[in-house]
Amino acid sequence: NIRIYIDHGLTTSIVKQLQKKVFCYTTSAKPLDIDYVYRGINLEPATIDAYKAARGRGSYRWLSFTSTTKNRQYAEFRGTNSLCIMFLKKLYGGSRASDIAWLSQFPEEEVLLQAGVGFQVDDVIYNSESAQHTIYLTIFI
Repeated sequence: NIRIYIDHGLTTSIVKQLQKKVFCYTTSAKPLDIDYVYRGINLEPATIDAYKAARGRGSYRWLSFTSTTKNRQYAEFRGTNSLCIMFLKKLYGGSRASDIAWLSQFPEEEVLLQAGVGFQVDDVIYNSESAQHTIYLTIFI
């Protein structure tokens, strides 16, 4: 099930059509030619602690689709308390991540990670100057 968050009041039938197109695109897209993607996100302290506890302890999965960007500056300056720096390890030919920038109305160079994508937590570092946690992940695509 794909969740699309839209602020423009689209009808349910249009959203369902978009969901089908995004899913079809993500399952048939060409592999990515990039090594890193980024995500700025506000995380609760308990979630940050969970990432810290997961360092070097195996692999995990995100259950939902995850939106990322090829543009680190875009992810860094979103007013968030955490920045995820994700190394894309191409174990499955890169087929679990899709460049969907051409579908987006926004200039963030979006890359969509499929639901259920595996990852491992490599490190979590706090930067007191930016008051932001940097979470280093390896994503298995």
